Amino acid sequence: MIITDLKLPFYLSEKELFEKAIKKGGISKTSVNDFRILKKSLDARDKRDIRYVYTVAVNEEEKNLEYPYLKTDKKILIVGDGPSGLFCALTLARMGIKTIIVERGDKAESRKEKCEKYYSSGILDENSNVQFGEGGAGTFSDGKLNTGIKSEFIKQVLKDFVKYGADKETQYINKPHVGSDVLQKVITSIRKEIESLGGEFLFNTLFKELIIRKGNVVGIKTDKGEFYADAIILALGHSSTDTFFSLYNQGVKFENKPFAVGVRIEHLREDVNEWQYGKNYDKRLPTADYKLTTNVDGKGVFTFCMCPGGFVMPSSSDKESVVSNGMSLHARDAENSNSAVIVQVDETDYGTELFSGIKFQKELEKKAYLLGGGQSIAPVQKFKDFCDNVKSINIGKVTPSYLRGYRFSNLNELFSQKINNCLKMGIIQMGKKIKGFDQDDCILTAVETRTSSPVKMPRNEIGLCVGFKNLYSVGEGAGYAGGITSSCVDGIKCAFKVYNAIKENLF
Repeated sequence: MIITDLKLPFYLSEKELFEKAIKKGGISKTSVNDFRILKKSLDARDKRDIRYVYTVAVNEEEKNLEYPYLKTDKKILIVGDGPSGLFCALTLARMGIKTIIVERGDKAESRKEKCEKYYSSGILDENSNVQFGEGGAGTFSDGKLNTGIKSEFIKQVLKDFVKYGADKETQYINKPHVGSDVLQKVITSIRKEIESLGGEFLFNTLFKELIIRKGNVVGIKTDKGEFYADAIILALGHSSTDTFFSLYNQGVKFENKPFAVGVRIEHLREDVNEWQYGKNYDKRLPTADYKLTTNVDGKGVFTFCMCPGGFVMPSSSDKESVVSNGMSLHARDAENSNSAVIVQVDETDYGTELFSGIKFQKELEKKAYLLGGGQSIAPVQKFKDFCDNVKSINIGKVTPSYLRGYRFSNLNELFSQKINNCLKMGIIQMGKKIKGFDQDDCILTAVETRTSSPVKMPRNEIGLCVGFKNLYSVGEGAGYAGGITSSCVDGIKCAFKVYNAIKENLF
């Protein structure tokens, strides 16, 4: 039996939930063999009566994803160990298909050390950083797993995250998040599982080009030598621009794709909690989040990757550039909460020439580096000063959390007048939806550019790159996913397509 719309005060336990569920369902305790929470969401619309709303299953058989098994000598090579590559490899391994994963960056443990070195000294490893390395860019984020896509595979993705170390609540909470600290452990556990099933990882191995013979892809060249396989899966991240150029030169098709640019906005965590829960809210409530959208002069302006109780992170993968991103640990208890506020951009903003979006992106990152005075310091500005077009000279109650340090700047010098206006008016309009969001001394940190891939790699209905018989593209870099969960799902879908291709002797 599925029982919906169970409303309980947020502080009550699963024991009270169970009692309410069986009462509503007219079920005796002794007849309950299985009780599972399917959905849980926080309803804070009435700040005097904040409740969780549940859907539960009682004595319902849980349906699990079935993995067909194939005995084969075929070998698959995956380029990229982000969410799409990792879950593609995990799925193939469960199917009995030999997989090699090539990753330019480090394992999660070593990658973390290099990121911390960059935060403290500004010394950047261009192949192992916040963008590149085991787990992809999402490893150093809030670890948000909510998604707008619909797929039968989402349930399996969440189930696997719990299996490999995330809280059990991840499977059913409305806005699941793992936290960067826990996510790194989950990613490592998934890698070990793939290895136990026969998969192989080659870290610190930089893809150079495809090996093509008689029009067929037979392997890849890397800085560590050549590797051969029966099919290649390109599971690239959205920042793999050098790889995009190499592939394009070998005949892989690309298209420009809209993306978004802007800033990180920071408020005090306590202020955001009060806006969402009320002035005298119960401190047992989880750290509050928000999601805001608006439209200015025909352009979408929206918050993105909101990090409750988090930090603004130095996230560049190129020297002499500044990129901002957000991160929260599992506890979400840092002083500030932050989110990107970004504006949609397309060819009307950056031009129609192929890869012009990448050029536009990198120019903004270089300008941010110069505005910050070099050394990967971030340019920051109070919101009122941004609106008044004057350089900030001090902070208010919000201290910037950017880990490399900050420099007061005038961010109007960074963007076009059109984008500046969209950001200003967008934040003001958001302040009408959440009173206080547009407070004078909230902090803007530049520049947020790595929101999604600025290009798309067209693929056919069976996932192959156009014009190739055994070259697949998946995930964010290919332009078919946005966020951890949708990337994982795209990887799983690709694995099933590869399975079918092997079974039908298509390569």
